[in-house]
Amino acid sequence: MRAIANEIHVRLHERGVPSDTDIAQAVADTLSKVLPASGRIQCVVQNGIVILSGQVAFGEQGSAP
Repeated sequence: MRAIANEIHVRLHERGVPSDTDIAQAVADTLSKVLPASGRIQCVVQNGIVILSGQVAFGEQGSAP
């Protein structure tokens, strides 16, 4: 696999921009719903930028439709 394209939508809080912790939790929740082995995927959020790393069991799990 050479690249992963992820399309994750994060809704903004009414009171402003979500914190990195809020974004990381939203990503973790979404991954656990759509990817059975999401425990092997690490998520780092810094200044609102999400970086995913890790391994997936099947090649098609590493690419967005």
